[in-house]
Amino acid sequence: LRNCEVTGPYMHNGAFSDLEEAVRHHANPMISPLTYDPEEHLDQVEIRDTYSLANQLLMVSSLDTDKLPGHLSKQQIRDIVKFLKTLTAPQIQKRLNATIPDSVPSGLPLDN
Repeated sequence: LRNCEVTGPYMHNGAFSDLEEAVRHHANPMISPLTYDPEEHLDQVEIRDTYSLANQLLMVSSLDTDKLPGHLSKQQIRDIVKFLKTLTAPQIQKRLNATIPDSVPSGLPLDN
């Protein structure tokens, strides 16, 4: 979870571009797949076209509802996101930018 604030998009398929949306999904996995709109959450058309409601319904039917968390309030979700953001290294963007090379091994420059 370290640096999860800056490692979006989230989920195995990049379904959520916002950390709070991903937490909200985990907080209510029974409803989230049924109300998920790929047009709203996915920027890349290629990925958007792979979304299947039938697969989401199959996933929901396989959940063990006795082990799911109860309802979380909006404040509780915001608190979880705040906690997750505390796991981000100080000055992470500066540190990440310092790792970008000036050129690739062939010597060609990188596009800005």
